[in-house]
Amino acid sequence: RLESMPEFSVLKTRPMKIGQIIEVIGKVDYDKEVRDKLISELKSGLYERHKSFLSNPLLATIMLLTYDQTADIPNKVTLFYKQAFETLYQRHDAAKGVYKRGHHAGLPLDEFESIFSAFCYRTYINSKYEFSESELLRFFREAIKFCGIESNTEFVVKDSIESVCLIQPDGLVYIFSHRSFQEYFTAVFLSLYRGSDSAEVMQRALNGHRGDNVIEMLHEINPYLFENSYILPNIIKWISKVERLQLDTASGITKFLQASFGDIEINQATGQIASYHLPSGSFAAFCAKIETIYPSSQIYRHLFIVDKPIFFDLDQFLENNSLAFKKIKRWKENRDESFRLTISPTTDSKWLVKSDFGARLEMIRFDIIKLRDEIELRIKNKNSSMKTLLGPI
Repeated sequence: RLESMPEFSVLKTRPMKIGQIIEVIGKVDYDKEVRDKLISELKSGLYERHKSFLSNPLLATIMLLTYDQTADIPNKVTLFYKQAFETLYQRHDAAKGVYKRGHHAGLPLDEFESIFSAFCYRTYINSKYEFSESELLRFFREAIKFCGIESNTEFVVKDSIESVCLIQPDGLVYIFSHRSFQEYFTAVFLSLYRGSDSAEVMQRALNGHRGDNVIEMLHEINPYLFENSYILPNIIKWISKVERLQLDTASGITKFLQASFGDIEINQATGQIASYHLPSGSFAAFCAKIETIYPSSQIYRHLFIVDKPIFFDLDQFLENNSLAFKKIKRWKENRDESFRLTISPTTDSKWLVKSDFGARLEMIRFDIIKLRDEIELRIKNKNSSMKTLLGPI
């Protein structure tokens, strides 16, 4: 006999607010002076700087431990994660209410960090954020082998869960105690890796995963490596495709769009550019990932110009332009103001050249070439300083 199955609801905890964080810290069995100082710091702006990290009681406790060891929570997020990891791995002060946990694998801090960084890179590039027990063992076994360190895999896994609290059980699976730990240790791995395929290794990690912090973290840890091995090669590759294009010609606009964007849409009601798509691997997607670090890479500034349609007079354009396609005429006749015209670089450049679209692309090209020159100058100065540093006294 078939019986109706019970219904299940998936519930997720919300990040704690500042009042809840303060309440948790206030109840921890820990040195009162340290607790009160951290609570004061949280009220004075620390919460806003590290809001994304302070999402559950475990992470709030980690911050308390870190604050006790360093007497400060640095503004640089990577320095905070470094201090947090070192505090978790080395903590031993039972007098302040912290339970002393031995390390099952008995590894020095730097060796455990190397293994965990390799584990994070391996899982990050494969978009693995939760693991069965067998998966956890397999990925750590691969990381241990890569690092060439003699250690018991099961003990290393136990340390990551019990001793360091970077991994935690969640029902039948295991997850990171906070996703940002995976991002931080991936950035650490990239900052230290020096294999002959280092450029490919970096591209594999940084070209996907929009919306996380690996790029910003790697830039903080090693800006020279980041710019020299990732930013500059991508910019130079793109510039080689577009630098000589004549953007007042249909062929120039076509090639520029093909080298840079996915589809671009124009709003029929306003004549303004409404959106552009970011296919994985496109230069526009690359710019979107680095725009918080390099303001000049914010290409949308030139596409979404307020109160400036790409056609100053659409009716006159259609009347005088014999190259206008039927679809742009249908666009004008469409009475739905939400209707958007999708631009195809292979067919629409013949009429786009009659608009100010090429001028907007020219501004993008100018900004990116300027960014290339600035980065090349920084790298040149860095290399010159290194020669001086290594030269005779």
